[in-house]
Formats: sequence, structure tokens, C-alpha cells
Amino acid sequence: MSNFTTFFPSAGGGGGVGSGINSYAPFKVGTSDNNPQGYIHSTGVYTNPVDESVWLKTGNQVDDISSAYPNAFAAIDHRLTSGTQYQYTNQNLRADMAFDGTDAYCMIAASSGQIRMIENNYDTRAWGDIINKDSSTIPGSYGSRVIAYDTTAGGWITQDSSSTANVINRWNSDFTSITSTFSIFAEAGAGTLGGMSYDPINNHLFIFSFNNNIYIYDLTTETHLSTFNIATRFPYGILGMSINPTSGNLWMVDSNSSAAGYEVVEVSPSTGVETGVKWGLYPNTYIASGTVRGIAWKDGNILLAVTQYQSGTYGYVLSSYDIDGLRKVGDETARTDSSGSTQPLFIKLK
Repeated sequence: MSNFTTFFPSAGGGGGVGSGINSYAPFKVGTSDNNPQGYIHSTGVYTNPVDESVWLKTGNQVDDISSAYPNAFAAIDHRLTSGTQYQYTNQNLRADMAFDGTDAYCMIAASSGQIRMIENNYDTRAWGDIINKDSSTIPGSYGSRVIAYDTTAGGWITQDSSSTANVINRWNSDFTSITSTFSIFAEAGAGTLGGMSYDPINNHLFIFSFNNNIYIYDLTTETHLSTFNIATRFPYGILGMSINPTSGNLWMVDSNSSAAGYEVVEVSPSTGVETGVKWGLYPNTYIASGTVRGIAWKDGNILLAVTQYQSGTYGYVLSSYDIDGLRKVGDETARTDSSGSTQPLFIKLK
């Protein structure tokens, strides 16, 4: 077996035996495992049998699930590979969706007198049939674009409004009948809403209005509790919101796209103040580029997002993110030795 320095010449980029964590060194490797001994071709990981140091070929990252490399360069990856299952629909979706414990339901753009949504199978990501509830609308209805699922009562929640009314309709679980209705006109006024989310911890309903107000209602008494405004933090509004069923905190998608992409931001459910936790939905390789059309927590860890892809016609895909994220170590940019060997560079993990 060759000595470690045969593959990591000490003159090539500061690496080699005794090099510090996160240092680089050129490494001559084959295209099969154990060439040299300790190298795994599929992952790019090399474990030196002489000193048990661990190196990773640049252009690769590995999940540090057990914190085996605490001092290595790392990034938190909030993406899940389930987002690669592209299934498109050409329906014009709006910025709201909900999860009923099995599948996701997304609102379709509403014209006057329309309340319609479409189901997405969580396992296959395939879009189903349109659910049409136009017959339930009030006289002069503007239509609706928001939806929530009450996990306590086991039923759906929609909104309907006109120039003189704004109501919340509570449905049974199979969407066949309205079980209760209450007015939000005194607080929200007339018009369609931009988002709605159910809080299972407190049995509260959160409503986002296009004046950048968040209205909170107690579903036990069906009465208004409080209001806060998010214009300072989200001056362009939001593209969806959802309460995390474990923490109880509210998550919002910032409408202001930036270089980091559309951000999902965790805020206090009582004040709208940021907690400091957020990440960008873009860029990544798991979802189509375009506008976010709603988010919903599947559970306390997995966040679902519907995003728009448009190339002549509308198309949408459902993707999922891991709130905890995986700690990924390594340098995701493939690098080669510039000192003459042209061999691929490896980074030292431990």
C-alpha cells in the first residue's frame, strides 16, 4: 500500500499529513473504491489508514448526521430530495395551500363567485381533480383564494366575501357541507384575502389581508382576538403563511425575491417579529424556478411549498423542505491543483 504522501504531495496546496482541518491537498484517485485504500469513489471520502484523517473530494458534500466533523466547513441544507418528483399542473394557482394529514390542497385563482381548489398527492406529487364549491358562495361573491385545514375538528376552512360581507366557512372533512360560518367583516373589511393558516396548539385561525395585517381568531368562540401588522418586515407582502404545528410559530414567504431567493421566515405568532430563523427557497436544483404559490407544514419538520414554472403556459410543482436541515460538510465546488499536478483537490474534514 502506498504511503499517504504519495497521493497528497506536501508541496501541492498546503495539504498532507499533519495538515489542519479545512486545508486542501491534491489527491490522485481512481474510479473505483479503495484506489487508494480507504477511498470511496461514490462519496469522494478518503480515510487515511495511516493517521485516520478524513478527506473529501471537492465538488462533494456529505451529511454530518452524527457531528463526526464538528470543525469542518458546513452548510445547512433545507432541501429534501422528494422535491425532484416533478408533477405539473396548468391550473393558475393562488398563494395559499393546506395539508390535511394526507395530501396538499391548493387554491385555484378565483373569479367572481368561485371557490375552487386542487388536490396534490403527497406521495406521488400528482395533481388530482378540481374541487368546485362555487355553489356555496354568498350573493355578489368576489370568490376566494385562501384555504386552511382544522386538524382539531377535522374539517376544511374557506373564506368568501362581497362588498358588504366577509365570512369564514367551516366545512366537514370531505368538503360536502358547511358546519359553521362567522363574519370577519368588522376587522378585515371587504375583499379577498392573501393567506390563511390554522394553529392546532391554540385552536386559532390566522388570516392575512392585503393591507399587511394579520388577524387572529379563536375558533372555539369564533371571535376576533388580536391584529398585528407586518408591513415593516414584509413591505411587499407575503406569498403564503403557515403555523408550525409543533413550535406554534408562524412562517411566511417574503414576496420580495432577492439574490438568495424567496425567503421563508419564522416569526412570533403574536407580534410578527422575526425569531432569526429563515432560509431561501432558491436557488436549488429540486424545484422549478418561478413564483411561490403557498406553503404548508406537513408536520413539525417538513415544510411543503408550491412553486410556479412558466414557459408559455402555467405549471406548478410541490416540493418539501426539512426545517432542521442536514449539516452538510465539504466544498461543493470541484477544484483542481493549480501548482502543476492538475489532480483534484480534497478538503480535510478531520
